[in-house]
Amino acid sequence: IGMGVDALVKRLSKDTKKRPLIKDLNKADLKYFIKKQMEARVSFYRKANHIMQVVNLSIENLVEEIVKLIKNKI
Repeated sequence: IGMGVDALVKRLSKDTKKRPLIKDLNKADLKYFIKKQMEARVSFYRKANHIMQVVNLSIENLVEEIVKLIKNKI
């Protein structure tokens, strides 16, 4: 499941206190941190069999897409 940097900043900035690595970061630093983490992990993310971008995708639609993938594997 892929999500852009700005979407992750929006999502994660709502509750940073439960996340030790980002709890003391302001929004600009959080954005930089997320960007760097994504860059460091991109080679692992690309190994996935399926990649779904979830920006502007409701939870219901995401679940539907995942169910379709699972059904096609059976």
